[in-house]
Amino acid sequence: MKIEIWAVGKLKNKALASNIEQYLKRLRKYQNVRIEEISIRAKSTDADFLKKAEADKILSRLTPGDHLILMDEGGQSFTSTKFAQFLQKAVMKPVNRIVFLIGGAHGFDQSVYDRSQHKISLSGMTFPHDLARLMTVEQLYRAFSILNHSPYHH
Repeated sequence: MKIEIWAVGKLKNKALASNIEQYLKRLRKYQNVRIEEISIRAKSTDADFLKKAEADKILSRLTPGDHLILMDEGGQSFTSTKFAQFLQKAVMKPVNRIVFLIGGAHGFDQSVYDRSQHKISLSGMTFPHDLARLMTVEQLYRAFSILNHSPYHH
C-alpha cells in the first residue's frame, strides 16, 4: 500500500520544510509516505480556470485503483484516535495507493470532488497550504503511532 500527499503548488515556507522532512523520516518506521507537488503554468488568474487546470493535472495522474482523500475545510472532522481508525480501515482496502490531496488557493474543481472518496478537515479554520502539509504529515505520523501503540500520542 502506498500513501502519498499531493499538494498543489510549491512549498513557499522553507522553514517548514525541515519539519515536514522530520515527520516523513519518522513515518518511515511505519509506512513510506511521499509528498508530490503539483503545479501548473498558467497566465490566467481566473479562479475557475486555475481550478480546472489543476483538476486536469490531478485527474490525469490518478489511476482507477487510487483512493483519493481531499483535505478540505468542509470535510469530516476527526479526533486523532478516530483518524487513526479511519486510516487503518483505508489501508485495509484493496486499493493501489491512498492519495491525500491538498488543493490550491482557490480550492478544488467539482470534477475532483466527484472523483474523491472522502473529504477530511484539519480544522474549521483555513490554513496556509504549507502549514496544511505539515499538519497532514504530522497527523499521519500520529495515526500510525496510535495504531502501533507508540507513546508519541500522549
